[in-house]
Amino acid sequence: MKVLKFEASIWYHAIYAWRSSQKQRGLSFTHHKKSMYFGLFLMLLHVQIIEGAGLHFVLHHVSPLLAWGSTFLHVYMIIWLLGDYNALRHSVFTLDNHSIHFQIGLRKSVRIPFDCIESITAVRTSPETMKQETESFHAEACPRIDPDIGLADTPQFELHLKRPVVSMGMFGRNKTVQKVYVHVDEPQAFIQAIKQKMEEYIR
Repeated sequence: MKVLKFEASIWYHAIYAWRSSQKQRGLSFTHHKKSMYFGLFLMLLHVQIIEGAGLHFVLHHVSPLLAWGSTFLHVYMIIWLLGDYNALRHSVFTLDNHSIHFQIGLRKSVRIPFDCIESITAVRTSPETMKQETESFHAEACPRIDPDIGLADTPQFELHLKRPVVSMGMFGRNKTVQKVYVHVDEPQAFIQAIKQKMEEYIR
C-alpha cells in the first residue's frame, strides 16, 4: 500500500503539481535553488532521453516488443525524475513554535523539537566521518551519490541532538537520527531563525 501511495505521489507531482504551491505555517526556507541537484537532474534527464531513443532504435531490429519494453522503462524513469524534482521544489524546511520540520521532497523527512536540539553550529565533521555515520540525517536536496567528485551538496550546519528522533523515508522506512546536516538556500537567515526560536522556546 505504501509503495502504491508513493507511486501515485510521483505521478501526481510529475504531471499535475507544476503550478501548485504548498501553504506553510510558520517560517519556511527553501533548499533546492542553490543545490547541485538541478544540474544532476538535467544530466539524468538528458541521459534517459538520449539513451532511450538510441536503445529503442537498436532493439527494434531484434524485437519490437523488447524495444517498446525498454522505451516504457525509460519513460517511467523520466516520469520519476520529474516527479522527484517537482516534489523537491515544493518542499521546504518549516519552523513552527515547537519544532523544525525537514522535508526532502517525497524521499524523507524528520521533525526535530526545539527542546531536542543540543546545539547548531557550522559543519565541523569531516567528509570521511560523515561517510561512516549511520544515525545522521542529511537535509539536502541533492542525493549523496559521490561527495568526492562533487555529486552532493556541502552541508552548512550540523544539529546535535540531545536524544534520538525517528525520520521517515520512502515506503515508510524509519531511521534513528542523532545528528542532522543541513544545506539551505539562505543560511544566515536560517540559523538566526533557529536560534531565535530556541530562545523563545526556552522562555
